[in-house]
Amino acid sequence: MGLPSPDQNHQVLIMIKVRILSLLAAVLAVCATVHAEEQERHNALSSAMEHFTWGADVGGSVDMSGHDMSSIDISANFGYKSDILRLLGAGASLNLMVSNSCRSFPFYAIIRTSFTRQPSLFFVEARAGASINYLQNNISQTGLYLSGGVGINLATGRTFRSHLILSYSFFDRGYITYQEQDYSVPDLHYVGVKIGISF
Repeated sequence: MGLPSPDQNHQVLIMIKVRILSLLAAVLAVCATVHAEEQERHNALSSAMEHFTWGADVGGSVDMSGHDMSSIDISANFGYKSDILRLLGAGASLNLMVSNSCRSFPFYAIIRTSFTRQPSLFFVEARAGASINYLQNNISQTGLYLSGGVGINLATGRTFRSHLILSYSFFDRGYITYQEQDYSVPDLHYVGVKIGISF
């Protein structure tokens, strides 16, 4: 049995090189496909997060209905944002009365908008929902909660925005039962000022 000729050795080497190059091309194609899918998922997540916003406000409200129920208010919210909508979402608030042990916990849908795609100094805010109200003598009841206000943009950065809001709020407190008697509880009307930040 003779040794392979130089031509046969050359052909074998060419075949090995072709197979190695084919294998490398297949690996590169798989890597490129996986990278493209990862990039697409990353872009979709980034796009979704660009429209997510959250924030918080702190302030105070004066009881305009004369029932000595002025309060310190803390609220947090989250939702969707776009060029026109600063916020479309949901939120919750804690309202602690200054002169007594009463407190309210409003839960609401919220919208903030300046009605324009251009940067604007002013915007409006509206809230609608329900409030769990804890009254004196450990009595609680739930009623309608409505609020509307006008806001002024303060500092604005690449990832945050601060604001000041002047608002009116309405708390429907309806009726309560205490010691087997039904009582009508007066509604509350507030004027408030709050400062906040959103991200």
